[in-house]
Amino acid sequence: MLAAINSSFFKLSQKHMEANLIKWLSKWFDSQCDGSWEHSNRLIIESIDNPGWNIQIDLQDTELENLEIKWTLVENNENDWYGFKVQNSRFSASGDTSKLELLITKFKELQSEKAANMP
Repeated sequence: MLAAINSSFFKLSQKHMEANLIKWLSKWFDSQCDGSWEHSNRLIIESIDNPGWNIQIDLQDTELENLEIKWTLVENNENDWYGFKVQNSRFSASGDTSKLELLITKFKELQSEKAANMP
């Protein structure tokens, strides 16, 4: 019985975290929209044929526009991988089918670190 309750709690907590992450990303996007930014910058989440996910977030005219991070790949096996980079004012991340939340979290971490280090 306790295992079933713990399992249900974990599933509810996981859904809550995912919903909060999407809410955070939506707020971040909304905070960039100024009548101009949204016409030339994009936030794209798409599936890829590996299979998996790909995220592209334009960072021009944001706090992260000058950030540069070389491609970082974490590959445990062909079904458990993700990678990301920031180059030319664009956050790019890809991962297997279970990594969508992690990819968004990586972007959130970069944004949070930058905000914490601002004067």
